[in-house]
Amino acid sequence: MTTTRPHDPSDPTARRVGPAASEYAAAVARGAFVDPALRGATPRAGLLGLPASASGQQAVVFPLTTADGPVALRCFTSAPDARRARYRLLAEHLAARPCDALCGFRWVDEAIAVGGETWPGIVMPWVDGQRLDRAVEDRLGDPARLRALADAVVAAHRSLRTAGLAHGDLQHGNVLVLADGTVRLVDLDGVWAPALTDLRPGECGHPNYQHPDRVARGAWGEHVDTFSVLVLSVSLRGLAADPGLWRHHDGDNLVLGARDLRRAGDTPVWRELARALAGDAAVELEALRRLCRAPHAPDVALDVALDAARPAPTPVPPPATPTTAPAGGAWWAGMSRPTGPRPVASSARLAPIEPAPVATAHAATHAAAPSIVERVRTGDVGTLAAACGGSAAALVVLAAVYALTRLG
Repeated sequence: MTTTRPHDPSDPTARRVGPAASEYAAAVARGAFVDPALRGATPRAGLLGLPASASGQQAVVFPLTTADGPVALRCFTSAPDARRARYRLLAEHLAARPCDALCGFRWVDEAIAVGGETWPGIVMPWVDGQRLDRAVEDRLGDPARLRALADAVVAAHRSLRTAGLAHGDLQHGNVLVLADGTVRLVDLDGVWAPALTDLRPGECGHPNYQHPDRVARGAWGEHVDTFSVLVLSVSLRGLAADPGLWRHHDGDNLVLGARDLRRAGDTPVWRELARALAGDAAVELEALRRLCRAPHAPDVALDVALDAARPAPTPVPPPATPTTAPAGGAWWAGMSRPTGPRPVASSARLAPIEPAPVATAHAATHAAAPSIVERVRTGDVGTLAAACGGSAAALVVLAAVYALTRLG
C-alpha cells in the first residue's frame, strides 16, 4: 500500500511521500503510464520476471523501451513534488549553458499512476554505459586505462564547472563509463546551479565520497564536488599503481571509505596510497588529506586545492662570477666585466701614438709595440687598462698587432 500523508492539492506546502520501489515496480509491470510518450512502453525484464530496476536512497530507475527508443524512467520515493521547481530551473540553466557530462532529462508532472494517484518522474535517454565500480573491476591490471578513467572523471568535473554547475553527489554509482572511455553523470537530484542556491536538496551525497562535515551539516555550494572528485581520482590512480588496493573495495566504495576520510593520513589505506602515488597523483592525495583535516567542508575550487598542496619550488642560486684566473689560464680570464664608471687615466697615461706617415708606419709599430708587450709581461696591467679605456680586448689586439708586425 502506498505510504502517504493526507494531501491537499491546493496546499503548495503539502508534500506527499512517494510510493515504495516495489509499488512503482508493480505499476510499471502493469504499464500504468500516464505520460503519452511512455504509453505502450515495455520494461526490461529483471529477476523473477519483475521489471529490471536500480534503486537509490531517494528514487528508483526503470529501463524502458518506447516507440522513440530506449529511455530510463526515474520515479521518486521521497517528496517527489518538492523536486519540480529544482528540475525546471535546472532545465532552464542547461538550455542556456549545456553540459555534455550530464545526461539529458525531461520532467513529467504526471508520469505514472500508483495507488490511485498520478506521480511525477524524470524521463532520460538510456545511456549504455558501465557503472564506474564495474568498469574499474574490468580494468584492474591495466594501469593506462585506469589512469584514463581518472582523467575522464576530472574532465567531467571541469565540464560541470565550465557550465556553472556542481553535481552534488559524485560517487561510483552515479558515474557511467561509455565505450569510448568518456563518462556521463546521472542522478541530478543534488545538482547546484546559481538559480538553485536557495533550493537546497534533501540529501548530502554518499558518505564515502563526502567531507565528514558535509555529511553532518549538509554543506552545499558551487565547489561541493572538489572533495568528491579528489576521492575518485586518488582511488583510480592508486589502483593503477597498486591493484592490490582493490581489497579495500566493499561494494559501496572504490578504495577509501568514510572512516578513512575522518582519519586522514592515519589509516592503512592512506599509507598504502602514499607509497603507491608519485608526481601529480601524490599532489592530489595531499590535497585530499588537507581538505579532510579542515574542520568544515571546504568551499574551494579544485585547482586552488591542488596548488596549495604542491611542494614549494627549491630556489636556484645565481651562478657565481669568477674573480681569479683559473690555474694556467690567461690573466684576463679572471677579470669581471666593468660595471661602474670607466677608470680615470692616471698620470702615467701612455703618450698617444701619433699617426706616422705610410713610409714610417712599420717602424713606428715596431717602436711602440715592445713597450706595450713589456708592460703586459711585467704585469703593468692597470696603466695599460687606463690607457685603453679599461678594455682588456684592446690589449689583446695590440699584442696581436705586435706579433704580426714581427712576422712581417
